[in-house]
Amino acid sequence: MIERIKVRFLPDNITVETMVGESLLDAALDAGVFIPAACGGSGACGQCKVKVIQGAVNAESTEKILPQERDEGFVLACQTKLVGDVTIEVPKAKVGRKVIPRDEAERMKTMARPMESPIIPELNPMTMTVLMNPPSPKLEDNTSDYERIIRELKVDHGLSPVIAALDVLKVLPGEIREQDWNFTAILKPECLPGIEPYYRLLKVSAGRKVPLRTALAVDIGTTSLWAELINIESGEVLARSSRYNPQISMGDDVISRIVFALKKEGSEKLQQAVVQGLNQIINEILEKSGIPKNSINYMVAAGNTVMTHLFMGLYPRFLRQTPYVPVAQNIEPVPARSLGLDMPEESFACVFPGVASYVGGDIVSGVLANGMWDSDLMTLFIDIGTNGEIVAGNRDMLMTASCSAGPAFEGGGLQHGMRAAPGAIEGVLIDPETFEPMIKTIDAKPAVGICGSGIINIISQMLRIGILNQNAKFAQDLGTDRIRKGTSGFEYVICRAAESGLNEDITLSEVDLDNILRAKAAMFSGYTCLLEKIGLSVEELDRVIIAGAFGSFINLDHAVTIGLLPDIPREKFSFIGNSSLKGARLAVMDRDLMEKSREIARAMMNVELSEDHAYMDNFMAALFLPHTRMQLFPSVKLGASG
Repeated sequence: MIERIKVRFLPDNITVETMVGESLLDAALDAGVFIPAACGGSGACGQCKVKVIQGAVNAESTEKILPQERDEGFVLACQTKLVGDVTIEVPKAKVGRKVIPRDEAERMKTMARPMESPIIPELNPMTMTVLMNPPSPKLEDNTSDYERIIRELKVDHGLSPVIAALDVLKVLPGEIREQDWNFTAILKPECLPGIEPYYRLLKVSAGRKVPLRTALAVDIGTTSLWAELINIESGEVLARSSRYNPQISMGDDVISRIVFALKKEGSEKLQQAVVQGLNQIINEILEKSGIPKNSINYMVAAGNTVMTHLFMGLYPRFLRQTPYVPVAQNIEPVPARSLGLDMPEESFACVFPGVASYVGGDIVSGVLANGMWDSDLMTLFIDIGTNGEIVAGNRDMLMTASCSAGPAFEGGGLQHGMRAAPGAIEGVLIDPETFEPMIKTIDAKPAVGICGSGIINIISQMLRIGILNQNAKFAQDLGTDRIRKGTSGFEYVICRAAESGLNEDITLSEVDLDNILRAKAAMFSGYTCLLEKIGLSVEELDRVIIAGAFGSFINLDHAVTIGLLPDIPREKFSFIGNSSLKGARLAVMDRDLMEKSREIARAMMNVELSEDHAYMDNFMAALFLPHTRMQLFPSVKLGASG
């Protein structure tokens, strides 16, 4: 059990509870205690000096603290880990007053409750290994090699019928005789509707040994690719990695990529691009884990319908034309190498089933992972991404829709936006008198951009303290050089060049804010329309599950303040992270859950919001912070300029 401790900050006399091992800077951010931290926690700026009055801490040695200061108890907050209860004094020159109001300090701590998948998979992978030693052929028993293996599998192992492709038969004679008929067979159980279950022989290799067997769980996102390498015998995640989807260079969103795909060789270029990105991730994962490539048995991938079509090389034209028809919603597993994947010859790739043109396997995977399909609780599931998808319902009914939010919440389309990766600004606290920001970056690396959670946090605070008005325009009379005229209108300087890892200022501009406004309006309008179709209000929901690649710093009050999430009791919210990847991981470990995903997809009723006039009406009303109808957000208090 993780030990909880208390950190008291003077002179404001604010106490926050946190965990052993947390940094002092994180504790200050949680408490709403402003300490200058321009470098994001990397220790480069040396501005976050505080004094330890009582208790002990684990402080890194740094040249930013002079010997005399060290003797007096000074430490850098970002370079100090907490080991027990402690009292900290923030130097008067850095405070002068209670810079952050108490209610705002409390809001800083309103994080979405982490949620793990309630679904417990059986260790029932998609392939099986059988050690074999059948009798060698004799004149009185000269059955063919293949039939001899089939007989042995049926009689000694109860596996029948068995089929094999020509490629397996070509290498079979040499492998089974190399060690005197001691060999290992890898099979894949298969079952098609209306057909007797059977087993496909994927590989035969010399030697009676059980090799390490792994598989890949993959999320093919419009903006980002994520993958995990999983030991399918134990369920252990051996390594994970991510990167931007290289298809971004051919279009930011699914519509622009469909348009690109219709150009000469466009579809092939898009397919090759995503496979190139996946191959890079596969190699990174193998290097991290030290696991050989020949251990990979298969890949399970989840992506929206457009991404799945482009990954599999399917013609996507009719996905964007009424009546919005996919080539297929259920696609059978294919040899991995036929797609260009750098995986063993016998390995295969399978994708989650889709529901409609813009509700794909990623949301089906997310519904599988969050368990709403098997719950009595009325649930709203929001997957905030480039192709924002929403599901409402429970075990009795599942209704779904999608809305093109764009890549803004994943850092795309913003001048200094980025994924939740090392160096991304994820935590922000703004002094309401000086308008100076206190920032925290992922892994305390020098700031190189701002991720989705950081964007939400900073816009919310700007609105609350009057830096922004409801139209997402900057106040220009606040007497701070943080707000200035830029090349794209007015902008706010989050991190100056001297403290950043870019050698340039990291800013948020009014053009960036317009992109965020459209993205949040699309999401709000999407789930509002879906609930109206069901006849539910947000107050009648039992819970709201949020998914998306936000990192660990998404704050409910900030998301409500900008109008992204509904203003309902915060205890109803939970955050499941990358649910698409989690669902893929479940299917990797338990092949029956892949079949369950097909049942879930068939049960989901899709609503085409693009054909719904109410969607556009709701969208236009949501193009303000938080909304034109403030009665929908009773907890939000705006600053002077709001």
